[in-house]
Amino acid sequence: MEPDHHYGQQLPSFYLFPILNQQRLHIIFLYAFSLCLAYGSWEYLSRYVYDGYYKKIEARHLVRPGTITSAYEADLSRTLIRSGHWSMHGLAWMKKNLLHSSITSKVLVGQHGWLFLQEEEDRKVIQQSLGIYHYTPFELRSWTLNIRQRNFWAEKYGMEYVLVIAPNKATIYPEYLPPRFHPLDHMRSREQLIRALPEISIIDLTDSLLANKSAGSLYYKTDTHWNAQGAYFGYRALLQALSSPYAAVPMKQQEIQVLETRSRPGDLSRMMLDVGHQEEQIDYPEPIAPRAQLREEKAESAGKAVNTLVFTQADTSLPKVFFDHDSYLKDFEPLFAEHFSESTFLWGFQDFHADLIRQKNVDLVVDEFVERALIGSTPRNEWPVVQEYWADHFEELTGFTEFKGLSFPELIPALQKLDFPPDKIPILKITSRPEQTDKLVIDYGDEQAYYWLRAEGDVYYLEYLADRIKNFRVEKNTACSIEVEVRVY
Repeated sequence: MEPDHHYGQQLPSFYLFPILNQQRLHIIFLYAFSLCLAYGSWEYLSRYVYDGYYKKIEARHLVRPGTITSAYEADLSRTLIRSGHWSMHGLAWMKKNLLHSSITSKVLVGQHGWLFLQEEEDRKVIQQSLGIYHYTPFELRSWTLNIRQRNFWAEKYGMEYVLVIAPNKATIYPEYLPPRFHPLDHMRSREQLIRALPEISIIDLTDSLLANKSAGSLYYKTDTHWNAQGAYFGYRALLQALSSPYAAVPMKQQEIQVLETRSRPGDLSRMMLDVGHQEEQIDYPEPIAPRAQLREEKAESAGKAVNTLVFTQADTSLPKVFFDHDSYLKDFEPLFAEHFSESTFLWGFQDFHADLIRQKNVDLVVDEFVERALIGSTPRNEWPVVQEYWADHFEELTGFTEFKGLSFPELIPALQKLDFPPDKIPILKITSRPEQTDKLVIDYGDEQAYYWLRAEGDVYYLEYLADRIKNFRVEKNTACSIEVEVRVY
């Protein structure tokens, strides 16, 4: 049922009383909000939260709010949500039922019970789906570089690379957004990326999902993800779009059974603390007569423990594939596994697990992103991917400047004095020869990267992003003079 629109119509007099009631509701909500805010402030100052160790907000944090870590904020939110705290849930209930909006800016309340992810960290998801958000020249340059590096690395080791894009929910169902939202007839950011990477194999599943909307609902109303029906059409489109010899005839829907789990609220419903008020049946499809056998494997990638799902089957003539994917392919792995001799699935947001992919010695790498994961801050590729790409491409870049006789702690201040072009990425070629083997630590905001400095000397390639790289330091303070050549991409 389509929503009613009354644009430009004058309201009759008998509507005035409900409007006054609505105004009173706003006033009541403001009073309730103030009380909840006061109580929440007390909770914020008094409640202990686990953040690596137990601690609480102190006076110095009030003077300098920037010293409050994002991990503390996240843990505090989770603590209040999991405990079903009355102040949080009461405020959320009033906002949804009286003001028809969400307690969090992350969630947008749409029409007919549909919820949408509005923003996520630095990603404006709704603006992206409507065609309002576009890459800046620098963002497009950063994202194309990231994807080119992954493709180059895979090809170097004899693997085919394909980037797969699963559409945002709002891209497929803009008609259920609030009436004030209207899609623009502009090029979308994913289309910008595809056009900027003509040499990369990219499979965009958007058109397939749009073409099959008449088959029934493809996404959950209260969740960011597609449902079993939507996943099937995504699976079918991906298999058919792969190049030979990886393309395959997908299973028919009659060959697939849907396993139903208990009803539960979707992730968007949980984000806005609407627990228990709107639940959906979450479905998991799998082949009726599966050939592939599943085993779980623990592995290590970039120094971190990861869990992978590995499916194998008897027909070893089929290719081997590695799916580096986000939550859109999670729980739908058994469908893809029927078409390959060995299928490895690793779930991670924006990740590319190069070292593990190489260990598996696969023929094809499927790098899947949900549409919204292709905007915002560009993820860092693993050390071997960056090093091997720039070892081959650095000499193609335009020279900018050089430094000699610096130490690592002196590098950031030296770089900060340079005036780089706003749409270019500075690439550093660092030659070092420490007195003894040591470890270089690079601070990327709250994250750290570690690189060995060998006494026999090494050459390192780094992408210098001034807003992310905060510090270079040598772990044991070993004396190390470096030479740095700076070029721009």
